[in-house]
Amino acid sequence: MSIRGNNIRSARIPHLLLAYLLCMPGPIWAIAYFPPPTKAEIAEIKRKAMTGNAGAEYALGDWYQAGSHGFSKDLRLAAEWYLKAAIHGNNAGQRQIGEMYEFGEGVPPDHQKAVAWIRQATIQYSASSMLIAGRYERGINAPKNARKAIAWYLMSARAGHVVAQTLLGNLYESPGGGKNYSEAVSWYRKASDAGWPDAMTDLANLYSAGKGVPQDYGAAVDFYRKSIARGGFSAQYPLGLLYEQGIGVPNDPVAAMELYQTIAHVNDDARRRLFALFALQFPIPNPPTDVLNWKREAAAKGDVVAQLGLGMQYEFGVGVAPNATVAYALYELAATSGRQLHLPNFIRLSPLTKTGVEPEILKLEREMAKPGNLLTAIDYCIAHPAPGYIGD
Repeated sequence: MSIRGNNIRSARIPHLLLAYLLCMPGPIWAIAYFPPPTKAEIAEIKRKAMTGNAGAEYALGDWYQAGSHGFSKDLRLAAEWYLKAAIHGNNAGQRQIGEMYEFGEGVPPDHQKAVAWIRQATIQYSASSMLIAGRYERGINAPKNARKAIAWYLMSARAGHVVAQTLLGNLYESPGGGKNYSEAVSWYRKASDAGWPDAMTDLANLYSAGKGVPQDYGAAVDFYRKSIARGGFSAQYPLGLLYEQGIGVPNDPVAAMELYQTIAHVNDDARRRLFALFALQFPIPNPPTDVLNWKREAAAKGDVVAQLGLGMQYEFGVGVAPNATVAYALYELAATSGRQLHLPNFIRLSPLTKTGVEPEILKLEREMAKPGNLLTAIDYCIAHPAPGYIGD
């Protein structure tokens, strides 16, 4: 299996997308719950808006745009109130009216006015151009246009927004951005220097592939590790590949397994590699009969390898319904068996600190440890989930 080319970019998890969504303004991206305003509160907002209160003007714009709180949806009136709020210095109003001018929503399209308002908004909020950029990049209620997306991302990227810089690098790497790897490297470096982990991962990918920079696996490993230290989950899989093949780092299948395990829930390739490496490092017979049944029977007889393998199947729902309580109880049972194995760190119970979880796992482990009771204990736990259950 080669790690060159696009293979290392397989199944990026939505870490970057989540950060992008959380930085967006307006009700679409809101994650906190606010109770609906009362009639008295609505009347007060209307009164304040009539006196030039920018926050109230923005609120009326939102209500007309969404058609909420008794207001009929009316983009023309929404634009009027957003514009009033923008003129009075409301940053969110500046972003909203800029977007409406760009796409001709409630107002005649006017790119120059859109740029002027978004540029003004970016002074206070560096992410202000990103919603427009995202619409062009993904074709959301707008024609897909990489060139325009790049132009709008540039506004926030130049203002120092690390997510915009990283998304801009992604676009420059794409066919729509002309596969301009040197530009991608430049923007990834800016975001990396500011500590953004996804940019570090993307820069590492380019070092590994030798695109925009000389191929340098040592530099790739360094940036992958920096990304992981900053919480960059997308670096786990490609670094695991390097450990698995001993490229840029010593060959270490167990280290690769541990990296794959951290992302295996959302990355099919990592999950496949994890199970394949486990079967190689801790040889599991592959009889003509069902392997899952072999693991169950062998685990019941005290086979530590089978217990670990069965735990992995319950953790990731491979051949069985996912059940983390059963998985970690099996891991703990195997870890305390006394058999000298170079066990992966991910089977340890210590990372689980959620209230009520550990006692239930340890209780199940004790039941499984009773002679001849392992399968009965597992089946009972699945059929009677306790308050500490952390299955699917």
